[in-house]
Amino acid sequence: MSGTSALDRLVKKQRIDRGGRIYADAAFDTYATLKDFGRDLSASAPSPTTTHGLPKLPRDILFIILSKLQEDKHALQMCMFVCRTWLNECRSHLFRITHVSDALYPNRGLRNRSNRVQSFVDFLKGAASPGFCSSIRVLRLSGDQKMSEAHQRTRINITMLASVLESLPRLRVLDLWRIVLARETGPSRLRTHKFTLDALSMHQMSCSIDEAAGLFDVLGLFSYISTIDASYVDVPALTRPVVSGDTTGISSSFQVNDVRLKGCLRGQDRPEVRRLSTVGRMLEMLHDLPGTPNLRSLTVQCGVMGEVKVLGQFLTQVGKSIEFLAIELFELTREHIDPETVVQTLHLDECTQLKSLRLVIFPNTSEGSRNSAASVCFSLLIGTLSPKIRRLDVILGYNDMENLSTFKWEALQEAPWRRLKNLEAITFELMPHRSDSSIEMNARQFISNQLPTLRARDILKFDTKSFWY
Repeated sequence: MSGTSALDRLVKKQRIDRGGRIYADAAFDTYATLKDFGRDLSASAPSPTTTHGLPKLPRDILFIILSKLQEDKHALQMCMFVCRTWLNECRSHLFRITHVSDALYPNRGLRNRSNRVQSFVDFLKGAASPGFCSSIRVLRLSGDQKMSEAHQRTRINITMLASVLESLPRLRVLDLWRIVLARETGPSRLRTHKFTLDALSMHQMSCSIDEAAGLFDVLGLFSYISTIDASYVDVPALTRPVVSGDTTGISSSFQVNDVRLKGCLRGQDRPEVRRLSTVGRMLEMLHDLPGTPNLRSLTVQCGVMGEVKVLGQFLTQVGKSIEFLAIELFELTREHIDPETVVQTLHLDECTQLKSLRLVIFPNTSEGSRNSAASVCFSLLIGTLSPKIRRLDVILGYNDMENLSTFKWEALQEAPWRRLKNLEAITFELMPHRSDSSIEMNARQFISNQLPTLRARDILKFDTKSFWY
């Protein structure tokens, strides 16, 4: 190896760990790392090793090898020193998956919190080379999980988010963890250019601004998102209705194919804040979007009846396009809700193109009379499903072995199974797991009587933990 380049210094200081996080010394920062490496990423650099008499490896083979190593940063660093042919490809793969974190790592000498996310945004707007910016496909921005107060957490606003998207032309996945969506410091502007993403993830986020305007502004940056994944996104306790001005920046042709929502409220939560859960608020937002999203898949938790009502309203609007639906009904029996009311409120009959349903019902109560509501609720839901459905996955939860005895096979046997003429496979599980000859006997009898259309290979597989058919 001849000479000392920015690349050599980067590898010697081990500023990038195996997990893909960007580090330096105690004074750290993303900027310090990338100003050496990202600034000249697109420029050719002298090969640290000279080889003679060996044929060049075909580019497609090289690409396959490096793709397999893209999550192993140390291996990519070592590959840079093979020969000149490998250098630029390795450098582009090194930042393909980039994680910028404000978390504290005392074992790495990082005892004082510095805003690495802000430094990264500044770097993209300033010294970053086009080669570096075009190499990033997956970007995770995360705050410190130990910062409980909102004013201490990592904060970004819509302008900063738009700046990141503009700087990374080939970005496909944006993952936001423990970030506060902050108020704009200046007047907001209507952005005509819209971005597209394969996935937008928002986890453990909070809003220091009006949730309607703030979260609508995030969606207003995009014309298409394949998957929206939101879990435990806290919003202020504001219950005003959505007004037309909130959705001004959102394209009427905005499309999303897959929505996954987690973070429902539990029965012990205060009634006055129930409608402000992640699930309830995000469903309300999607319901109020201009146009009709071409939604194909929906995964959602419901912990209180208010969330079931919002879900039912949402399915009434967009259910006709949904092909895959996963619903977890959690602790609804704490509210003494009649199973028939739950079924009528869900409006699953609106999902006329539904091909696959995953249903999880956890009563989570020790009262046997209400535990039996799980099997009754599921039985009633069968009568609302589209005849086009092909796969059904069901988990019914009970909080102890004794209450498992309240499971009502007769309720399932009374369900109108024969209307599901296209059903090809079912998985069925009772929790807690139990191996019981009586359950096996009931299951086999139930299958032979009610589901004659299923082929033998699709029907039944028993093990010590659960039974499947």
